[in-house]
Amino acid sequence: MKYFNREIEVFNMSALDLFASAMGAFMIVAVLLFPYYMNVSEAESRVQVAQRQLDQAQAANAMARADAKKARGERDKAEADAQAKRKAQDDAKAKRDKVAAGNARIKSAVNGCEARKSAIQVGNLDLVFTIDTTLSMDKDINFLATEITGIVRVLEKVVNELRIGVVAYRDVDMSDPSSYVSTASQLLAMTPSGLSQIIRYIEGLNVAGGRSCAEAVERGLETALNLPWRTDARRQIVVIGDARAHKENWPKSFSQADNFAAAPTPSRLATIYRAHPSGGCKVNPDDPRFFRELATRGNGEYVDRTGSFSESVLLSVLKKW
Repeated sequence: MKYFNREIEVFNMSALDLFASAMGAFMIVAVLLFPYYMNVSEAESRVQVAQRQLDQAQAANAMARADAKKARGERDKAEADAQAKRKAQDDAKAKRDKVAAGNARIKSAVNGCEARKSAIQVGNLDLVFTIDTTLSMDKDINFLATEITGIVRVLEKVVNELRIGVVAYRDVDMSDPSSYVSTASQLLAMTPSGLSQIIRYIEGLNVAGGRSCAEAVERGLETALNLPWRTDARRQIVVIGDARAHKENWPKSFSQADNFAAAPTPSRLATIYRAHPSGGCKVNPDDPRFFRELATRGNGEYVDRTGSFSESVLLSVLKKW
């Protein structure tokens, strides 16, 4: 009887069982893990989609920020342009109002002259502006050049024949030794040609500074008094300045005014004072006091110039004789 080797058979059966068991285990694991694997892949896909959407959103946000910044810039520029236009409109309106106010004052002065014409002795008039031409008087010189045409038009309403001259004075202690102390134009009839010459003369006056605050007012008056005045015309000097004469020359200035007012030909001296604090020359109470006393001695009008230049001149000239 033949016997089989059982050990081998047992071993072979065990190997097959082990293989089958391993294969079964693998299948079980695969079945269990397959859904998880699928979920991981789907999640990664979703993450990628979400990342793309995030990138797109960030790009869109950056573009939106850039557009917003550009819009703010355009808005700010539009607001600045609008503000500049409003300011230009306001400035233009202010200028129009100023011109209108000046015209109204001149018209009022003309109307006043017409109303008083019968009470004013109409005749000939020689008028001399004696003006300080140091640094602080620059604007007043420009005002005189700009407004003298209107002044002449008003005076022609009450004067038969009008002549005008201009005297410019400074001081004896000018920084430039070659600078004049006083100089004058001719006394010219106010024809169109004469008026043009006077305007050019005033426009040609240059301001310059001296070493002191007081000025040589008496030298300006001396030049004015020596002009060729007519004997058949009323005579008027209008001193325009912002600084007194030197104290030692006050008596001479007042004496000049006294003598001018006492002349046989009707004559008077008026003053227009305008405070111009500048640099080291502060407003001094002696300045208006000097100009007020000078007008009193000259039997003329003292005007503290707070209104328009034309108004100040007309107030000083149109005082009843």
